Amino acid sequence: MRIRKESFSILFLRIFHTLVVVLWISFLISKFPFEQEKFEKPIKQKPLKIYRNSPSSDKFIIKTRNINSSGTFYIKRSINLSETVIYVDMWRSHWCTYYNDREFFFTPRINEMCQRFRQLDVPVVHISMSVDAFNPNTIQRKSGRRIVSAGNLTILEKFNAQAMRYHKDYIPGFKDTCVYKDQERFGKYRDNRFTKQIAVSQDDYFVQNFKESAMSFVGLGAKHVIFLGQHTNMCLMAVFLYCREVGLDLIIVRDLVDACWLYEYQKDHVKNHTAGNNAVNDYFDKEFGTSVLSYDLIKSIKRYNKPRKQPVYNMFTNVAFMFKNL
Repeated sequence: MRIRKESFSILFLRIFHTLVVVLWISFLISKFPFEQEKFEKPIKQKPLKIYRNSPSSDKFIIKTRNINSSGTFYIKRSINLSETVIYVDMWRSHWCTYYNDREFFFTPRINEMCQRFRQLDVPVVHISMSVDAFNPNTIQRKSGRRIVSAGNLTILEKFNAQAMRYHKDYIPGFKDTCVYKDQERFGKYRDNRFTKQIAVSQDDYFVQNFKESAMSFVGLGAKHVIFLGQHTNMCLMAVFLYCREVGLDLIIVRDLVDACWLYEYQKDHVKNHTAGNNAVNDYFDKEFGTSVLSYDLIKSIKRYNKPRKQPVYNMFTNVAFMFKNL
């Protein structure tokens, strides 16, 4: 009987000893988890979304048109979207019936184009001569002042585009006069605010003149500027001249840029407004840069295999009622 008790005691001690050893090993493992790495499968991490200012190469292939002394050429070229800016000059001018018609057709397509580029983190710059009167404290204007300051080069500060001097070169018989009876270009019905039809995101930039436009492109570190919108040919010309001073690569979207010829004074030289507008675009292709069609541009965007982001938009109610004070 005594032997059986001793055997039971020995068995109990062995079990106790084994339990202590197991607990001690568990304690050591919990204290030093790096030992587990040898046995665990590596965790797959999601790829980082890389947006603007990334050192990675993100070439964007577009089909452009260029004109020189030898003729008209269509070439495929690549640009880096991290060095690209979208410029929207959509003049809201309710004094002019023609401008209103063009705005109706242009703005949905321009909004679509801007949305597609915003999704790729390409900045959008808007111009309005009255931005400091109506939208001085907006996020977009504060951001605009910052990039204008960063791009305030001496060569731009001293340069004066004097666009009016060059009209005779590409607009025969140009006169700065409204062609519609009982209306005037600088009367009380002229409105320089942003058109309410163009969407504005929180990451967009506001500038107030043509010199600031070029400075903003420099401040954003841009090498390529894509033009959208409608404005008089003299105003587009002024921006082109400033950009040329600092060697920027200019690209106009031919079917989304209207130079707004005053056709009444060009009818002896061109058959219709479209022909006149083509003449302005051709002049641009010869003297300033290259052009692209919106259809080809959208195809390039769809083929561009980079992550998209969702822009956040703002509503500016103070631009919605033009004649409330008249």
